Amino acid sequence: SKVFRVIDAEGQIFALKKVNLKNLDELTLNSYTNEISLLKSFANNPHIIQLIDSEMNKEQACLYILMEYGEVDLGKMLKSRVEKGLTGENADENFIRFSFQQVIKMEWEKVEYFNRLFCLDANGCKYCS
Repeated sequence: SKVFRVIDAEGQIFALKKVNLKNLDELTLNSYTNEISLLKSFANNPHIIQLIDSEMNKEQACLYILMEYGEVDLGKMLKSRVEKGLTGENADENFIRFSFQQVIKMEWEKVEYFNRLFCLDANGCKYCS
């Protein structure tokens, strides 16, 4: 897949993910479907990039996923710091703290989602009662 930065008529910036569906196995195709479902489930969550729209174009054999544009990609930022040698003794403790906090927030949101999905709670279902 490729991700493009796109601008709408009002000048708002979005990320457009274009996935070539040609020669994809069923497992990979399902992973993209699951990505869309997961993004839909996190609508309005301030810690997760928001899904705007998605479309599967069977004629072009492409999947388009339009998302909120994130100014910062944590994965790219971490890779850049490693490439610059900003690890180990050269690491910035505040950056590490911030990065860890962002990952924990994201993971906590996933746990909450799956708890709601499967109604898991030690004292019974707190979402369905």
